[in-house]
Amino acid sequence: MIVSNGHFQRNRRYDFEVQNIVGGNVVDSITLVLYGDVTGDGKVNLSDLNTVSNHVVGVATITNPDFLEAADVNHDGSIGIADVNIISNHVFSGIPISQKI
Repeated sequence: MIVSNGHFQRNRRYDFEVQNIVGGNVVDSITLVLYGDVTGDGKVNLSDLNTVSNHVVGVATITNPDFLEAADVNHDGSIGIADVNIISNHVFSGIPISQKI
């Protein structure tokens, strides 16, 4: 049986946990990240774009490890201008952000 529980918490990334429960015991689970959402509100919007842009240019630093993971929207292991461009394209043109599986 698969049980899912979507939730978001202030100051954490939005995530969705899927659990495989057999005989009342969780035998496997996975947490999915909403890539691009670095504010933890469950959306990718201008606030996220500003936060990632400021991080890349050194104006402010993203320190929360959950948000650092969510900021790496091109999944290359680092946060840079390519990530800013992808988030910008999503915010202003509606181009979907690839969600790593």
